[in-house]
Amino acid sequence: MEDFVAGGMAALASITIMHPVDVVKTRLQFQGEQGNAVGAKQYRGVFSSLRMIARHEGFAGLYRGIVPAYGLQFAVTATRFGVYGLAKDFLAEYDKAQGNEGADSFGRNFLLAAVSGACGAVFGNPFFALKTRAQAYSSSKDLGTGARSKPPASLFRSMIDIYQMEGLKGYFRGFDAFVPRVVAYGAVQLGVYDFAKETLRRTFHLNDGFPLQAGTAFIAAISAVVAIQPFDFLAARLMNQPVDPVTKKGTLYNGFLDCAYKSVKAEGVMCFSKGGWANMCRMGPYTVLVLVFFEQSKKIVNSVKRSEVIKS
Repeated sequence: MEDFVAGGMAALASITIMHPVDVVKTRLQFQGEQGNAVGAKQYRGVFSSLRMIARHEGFAGLYRGIVPAYGLQFAVTATRFGVYGLAKDFLAEYDKAQGNEGADSFGRNFLLAAVSGACGAVFGNPFFALKTRAQAYSSSKDLGTGARSKPPASLFRSMIDIYQMEGLKGYFRGFDAFVPRVVAYGAVQLGVYDFAKETLRRTFHLNDGFPLQAGTAFIAAISAVVAIQPFDFLAARLMNQPVDPVTKKGTLYNGFLDCAYKSVKAEGVMCFSKGGWANMCRMGPYTVLVLVFFEQSKKIVNSVKRSEVIKS
């Protein structure tokens, strides 16, 4: 339970800091969608895009979609860390009972992280869809956005609108791209982090403190961002496409592979790298922050638990 709480706390703190870059990443991913020339070159570098959004839309533009982003982070990250921690503890106890204490391995941690990521994806998909649609909208007529350009309502109103327009399937639009995105991120992030931290700690006899945590988190961040970029691009486009009110199906893409094919056909294979630098600028620091915050949050949660035990 402490991993679940600590993971949620770490995710909320981290995304609060990095959300404006996430808005830029989303806008970049929709530029020139299916060869559309409108707004095709408006968003360029990360920092110039941040300045442009702030100038045209103000502070609200930089934090557009922050409420569903909080829901997404808690649903996905808390679930990932919680399931991963429970599974690791269970297997550690099993290994101890079998006389194989310390049998932890990179392969096993990688698999556990992948499974925990899949669990997080189930709870996080609706929030990712809401976040993406909100971020794609620009209140300024001078800035281009994605195929769907509708002012975002409140979180509750948006969830009702999706159900009325698209049914339950609307909450899981783009699920076929979102699952590999979260699984890849979770498996690489947690798997690489644990492996790198243990390897460096044992090799150089380091203490498990902030310098080691930050350094290995940076290694995990770079690895994770490279792994998720194509899936992140496809998931965003699938979730933001307009929906036919009669068939309840997307009007631009018919699933994961169709989106990939049409995007490459219209924009070239490098379309998958759209928003990649912004993704690195966001997910890199975010991953470092969330892993370090997680370690510190877990210490706080464990400290509170110990004090409650002493009082009782």
